[in-house]
Formats: sequence, structure tokens, C-alpha cells
Amino acid sequence: MDLKPVIDAWLSRPEFSTGRELYFRYGSNESYKRLFARRDDQGALQVLISALQELKDNLPSEPVESKRPEVTPALKPSEFEDAPEAVQALITQRKAYWAEVVSLKKLLRTSESQKERGDAAFRILQLRSLINRIWQQTDHFDRTGQLPKIEPNEPLDAELEKLDDLTLKTTFQNNQKYLSKYAKRDRSQAVESEYQRRLAQQPQIEQILKERKESKTLEF
Repeated sequence: MDLKPVIDAWLSRPEFSTGRELYFRYGSNESYKRLFARRDDQGALQVLISALQELKDNLPSEPVESKRPEVTPALKPSEFEDAPEAVQALITQRKAYWAEVVSLKKLLRTSESQKERGDAAFRILQLRSLINRIWQQTDHFDRTGQLPKIEPNEPLDAELEKLDDLTLKTTFQNNQKYLSKYAKRDRSQAVESEYQRRLAQQPQIEQILKERKESKTLEF
């Protein structure tokens, strides 16, 4: 992923929770990460701005692509032509999300609107979360031959609806950090319960933010 346009978009309109997620994912200074986990005040925001500027300045001028041997990888069960329709639908959705990421990255490089670039940067983070979630489901299918059980049409968490937009976005990104941490690990019963709770919250938060945005547009 070309980080420079994403960081540039964020620097043009700094927003703490989105920037913190960027640094948690791509930064390397553990002292900064501990600071950003404990604080979200103006002082922490100024440190975050400097940290992301430093991160951007130290990126290579052009992405370096590693050379890989030209071998045809073995197909996974989820990639077979006769894979279940539900699995094929997930892969189709994952490709659509990735196509949107590619389009948004172009927008980051070309748009002159700070708001548009900031919205695109946040949307890219959301899409990466959705793509990772689909990978987790197809990986589960490849290991077990079954998709993980997910409760359909789960009602919205009433407590989430009481939160403001900034807190919702922060919760979304904290959840994503937790899910990424434990995605590939063996989970205890307590961790598994918390993992599933946070996993279920992610689409709910996205739905709440989407409905609020649409409501504001209609009011305007």
C-alpha cells in the first residue's frame, strides 16, 4: 500500500482516532504507541502529527516490489470453481472492496478537496477491515471446509447508538486492532467471547455512521 497519499490526506485534516490507527498499523515507536493508547488530547494529537510526518518522510520514494519466483500457487478450496455459492459471493465482495480501495487511492492523489481526501483515507481503513474480515472467513473455510457461523441480521447494539461519531470511529479502530491481534492466534474461551463481540460490533458501527451521514445529507 502506498502510504504517502494516505498520510498526506490525514495531515491535511488531522483526526486523532484515524491517525492513531495509521500509526498503530505502520509506525514502529512503541513509546508513541503507548502514549496514543492512553491519551487523545491536543498534546497527543501534536505528537501524532509529528510522528506521522516522520513516518512519511522515512518512506521510500517509490514502493519496492520484491521479486518472486514465477510459480503457479496451488488453489485453495475457497478458490475452486465448485466452491459453495456463499464462499464465491464472499470472494466477489472482497474483489469489489479492493477495487474501491484502488479507486480511492487514485482519489487521494488527485483530489484538491481536503475533506474529500480525509473521507477517502478513513473509507480505505474501513474497507481494509472489511477485506480482512472476509479473508478470515475464507481462511476458516480453507481450514475446516465450512464457513464460520455468524448470526444473521443481528439487531443494533443500543449502547452503540448512544455514542457520538468520534467515539464510534475510535471504537471501530480499537476493535480492528484487537481483531488483528488475535485473528491468527489460538484464543481462550474469554478471548473468543470478546473477539466475537467486537467482530459483531464492526458492521453495526459502520451501519450507524452510514445512516447518520445519509440523514445529514437529507437534512441539508
